[in-house]
Amino acid sequence: MKSKQYKHKIAITLIAIVAVVSICFIQQKDWFTYEKPILKNVSLEVYKSNDYSSAIYKNATARVCITITKVSSKSRTIVWNKTFDAIELAQYPSLNEAVMEKVSINNVFDEKEHLEIRSTVSYYANGSVLEIKEGVLLPKGITDGTLTIPI
Repeated sequence: MKSKQYKHKIAITLIAIVAVVSICFIQQKDWFTYEKPILKNVSLEVYKSNDYSSAIYKNATARVCITITKVSSKSRTIVWNKTFDAIELAQYPSLNEAVMEKVSINNVFDEKEHLEIRSTVSYYANGSVLEIKEGVLLPKGITDGTLTIPI
């Protein structure tokens, strides 16, 4: 009778050990999965979208701020930031001569991170300020993106 109880305890112990080892192997996949970081490219274009030669726009200016943020489930990190000083609206280039900037962001873990590209255009005229915010997302699987910023 003790032999049966002993065999029963051994069987339960073995089943428990197999279950724990199986769970560890399943979890190990997540613990030791190494993703190779990739490079993501962002193209930025700034240009005037209207004819600002009218006298009403003579002293109106615009400043452009662009921020690229790397986002994961645990953090948000600004990886690139640039501000174009305020200049008169008429001085911005047309679409054909747009200010273009290419930015490369290294070490993006595509499975766990994405990039947010945001711009804020601040218009200044007659003591008033108007801010317009735009943005694009560079999600998993997309390595190149463009943000166009019409003034």
